[in-house]
Amino acid sequence: MKDIKGLCYIPNLHDLRGHPRIIAALSDALSGCGYSIEDIKNMDGDKLDSFRRNLGRNIDLPVTREKHIIIKSIQSCLSSFSEQLLDQYFSTDFIVSDRDYEFVLNIGRASDNLLELYQFNKVETCAFMTAYNPDGKPVSDKENYQCQQRLIEDLDKIKIIYFKGEGKGRNSEWPAEPSLCILGLTCGEAIGLASEFAQLALVWAAKDAVPRIIVIGGTASQNIHLKRCASR
Repeated sequence: MKDIKGLCYIPNLHDLRGHPRIIAALSDALSGCGYSIEDIKNMDGDKLDSFRRNLGRNIDLPVTREKHIIIKSIQSCLSSFSEQLLDQYFSTDFIVSDRDYEFVLNIGRASDNLLELYQFNKVETCAFMTAYNPDGKPVSDKENYQCQQRLIEDLDKIKIIYFKGEGKGRNSEWPAEPSLCILGLTCGEAIGLASEFAQLALVWAAKDAVPRIIVIGGTASQNIHLKRCASR
């Protein structure tokens, strides 16, 4: 079997901006210095530069430590992930079929159609995911529908752009799963969202519009991706 694990994506430190654990770590670090995330957002350039000079290290160290924890978890999940199951992701057509758009995303292949979506919507990222079958285990149609509706409602609340579609295996008897092509999330936000719905993996594309698999581990890794998310 080809080395498909080597083709999966491991996020870097910068990618994890917006991850629930990182938001919580940043909030904790700022609070320890007498600030809040909102305070930082409201600082002008000079005040922000002064803050970074005086307290930046106190903030960066704990946040970076949490980022390494997340990356190590993703590396571990990928290392132990079944190559047979991973091969199914690589053999899946991730289909966007909504409004005036109809196209297929495949892992490792740049998509001109996705670039067009980026340009039209002024974004540079895409996460393709479903809430169906948490942990890769079949559940009832009713439970799948309810999970997918929760995902849609979460996206509607934050007014994020998404297009409906499905993931359909080319060489599998596994039923097609209704999915969403979500634009404009950070990689960290996408990982947190997929983890909330106990997904084993998600499809991620950065500004190069090349879809890649990120293995996150489902329920077993929620203690990493959601443990410190105060809003959940």
